[in-house]
Amino acid sequence: MANWIIVVDDDVSTLKLAGHFLSKAGFRVTALQSGRLALDYVKEHGVPDLFLLDINMPDLDGFHTLDLLKKEMEPGKEVPVAFLTAEERNDQEARGLESGAMDYIRKPFSPEVLVSRVKKILDVQSQMNKIVKTAETDPLTGCLNKAAAEATMTRLCLQETGFLCVLDLDGFKSVNDVFGHDVGDRILVMFAKIIANNLEYPSESGRIGGDEFIVFLRNQKRSEDLSRFSQKINEEYIAGAKLILGDRLNFSIGVSIGAVFVPTYGRDYAELFHLADQSLYIVKRNGKHGCRLYSTSEGQQNQNNKEMDLETITAILEERIEAPSAMWMGREVFGSIYKYMVRYINRYHNCAYRALLTVKAGPELDDARRAEIIVAFKSTIRNSLRNSDVMMECGEHQLFLLLPEVTEYNIEKVINRLMDKWNKSELAAEVTVTTEYAPVHPTTKSPDGKDGNELVVVVDDNPASLKLAEHFLTEQDLDVVTLDSGEKLLELVKERTPNLILLDLIMPDMDGIETFRKLKREMAGKVPPVIILTAVSRPEAESQCLRMGAVDFIQKPFSPEILVLRVQHVLELARLQKNLTEALANKTKEEE
Repeated sequence: MANWIIVVDDDVSTLKLAGHFLSKAGFRVTALQSGRLALDYVKEHGVPDLFLLDINMPDLDGFHTLDLLKKEMEPGKEVPVAFLTAEERNDQEARGLESGAMDYIRKPFSPEVLVSRVKKILDVQSQMNKIVKTAETDPLTGCLNKAAAEATMTRLCLQETGFLCVLDLDGFKSVNDVFGHDVGDRILVMFAKIIANNLEYPSESGRIGGDEFIVFLRNQKRSEDLSRFSQKINEEYIAGAKLILGDRLNFSIGVSIGAVFVPTYGRDYAELFHLADQSLYIVKRNGKHGCRLYSTSEGQQNQNNKEMDLETITAILEERIEAPSAMWMGREVFGSIYKYMVRYINRYHNCAYRALLTVKAGPELDDARRAEIIVAFKSTIRNSLRNSDVMMECGEHQLFLLLPEVTEYNIEKVINRLMDKWNKSELAAEVTVTTEYAPVHPTTKSPDGKDGNELVVVVDDNPASLKLAEHFLTEQDLDVVTLDSGEKLLELVKERTPNLILLDLIMPDMDGIETFRKLKREMAGKVPPVIILTAVSRPEAESQCLRMGAVDFIQKPFSPEILVLRVQHVLELARLQKNLTEALANKTKEEE
C-alpha cells in the first residue's frame, strides 16, 4: 500500500507541484490549503504517514497547526511532520525541530529533492516504528509488554479519568498442564485480541505477567460499566477457548478483574495498581470469573484481615505463574538467584550450566539497524528457553544465561537448539553470534553411576512423541536424550550407558526388535532396562520383546501420568537391584 502524505500550504501552486511530483513517485497525496482544514480532515479520515506543513500560513501557522494536530493524535503516538518554508531563518528551524519536526524542505523545491527527502523521512520513521514496536511489544500477544504497559498506565493515571484494571485468567495453569504450552499460547493470543476489540484505544492494554494483563478504561465511572466490561470479556473469552479446546475443556475457566477508579484514590500508578490488585485478590478468593471495584472500606477490611490460609496463598501464586519463557532479571535479582542456585546444587548434588551469548555486528550496520537486530535476538532467545531458565543482559549486546538441570551431556544440544531458533530469523545473517558455556558447579558428573541424574534415552521416529517424553521426563529430574533411529542408539551406547531405554517398536530401516537384538549384542548382555513404545497392538511382537528382556510396554499416545509412573517404577526397581547386587558382592567379599 502506498504511503499517504498530506500537504498543507496556502499557496495553490505549491500544492499542485507537490501533489504532481509525489503522486508520480507513487505516493498517495491529499492537498489542503490551511491548518484548520487539516485538523478537520484528520478528525474524519485519520492520520497520514507524513505531514508536509508550510510554516507561514494565515490564521494558523505551521507551528500552531502542529500543536493542535498532536492533541488529535492517539496518546503516545508521534506526529510525522516535515516543514515547508521559503525563508532561511535558523530560529524557525530550531523551533520546528524542537517541536518534533523530522525535516525542513526549502521552497521552491526541485522534484528530486522533494521526493528523496520524503522517502528518507518515511524510511527513518519506518525503522524507528519497528524498533519502538519491538521494544514495547509482548512478542506473543502483540500487546504492550510489562515495561511499556507500566509507562503507558503511569501517563494515563496522571492525565485521564477511568478504571485501572488488572485482569487474571482463571484456570490458565490447568490449560498449560493439560493441553501444553503451545495451546496455552493460542489462548493468550486470543484473549489479547478480545481485550483490544473491547477498548476505545487498543494500545492501552498490556501483558504484565504470564496470564495477567492490565488495561485502562477511559471515561468509565460507574460500577455498572465495569461489570458490563467484565461480563463481555468473560463471555468472549470462554467462547474463544471452547473454539480452541473443543470438547476437551472439562474444567472451569474465566477472567477475574480487580479495578480502581482514577483519580478518586490519587494518580500515582504504583499505588493505584496495588489497590486494583487488592480487589483482584478478593475476586480470586470469592469464586473468580468476576470483577470488583476498590473501595476504602474494602481496603480497611484488608488491613484488618491480612491472614490467608496456605491453600489460598498457593492458589493465588499458582494463578500467577509466569509465561513459558525464561525469567529476564536485572543484575541484582539475577545475582541472588545465581547464589541460591549454587547453594542448591551443593546441597542436593544437582547441576546447572552458565552460558554467555555475544552478538557481533559489522561496521556496515547503522545504530538503528543494530539495535533492531539485538532486540529481536534477545526476544528470540528468551522465548526459546524454558521457564525455569534465567536470563540477564550484560550490556547492549550480551546475554548471560543460567540453565538449571543441564549437564555436560546435553549443554551442546541446548545451545544448538537456541542458535537454530535464531538462525531461522531473516535478521540472523546480518550479525555473528558467539557462545561460551561452563558448569555452574565443577563436580557435575556422569549419570553412569557417579553422583548424577539418571540417564533415560528415548528412541522414536515420531518428533511429537520425542518432544512429549522429553518434556515430562525432564521434569522428573532425569537427564533425557532423544534419538530418532535405532542406529543412533547403537552409536550412543558405545560412549555412554543409559539407566533406561524407551524404544519405539515400529521405525523405518531398523525397527525396535532388530534394534533391541543388536543392542544386546553390542552391550554384551549388559543391556539396561528397555521399555517398548507402540501405537498398535501386536501380541506376537510383544511376546518376542518380553522374551528378549523388555521390562514393560507403553501404549501410544501415552498419558503423561502413565509414562512418568512406569519410568519411575522401572528405575526404582533397577536401583533396588543394583543395591542388592552391590550388597551381595560386599557380603561375599567379607566372607572370603
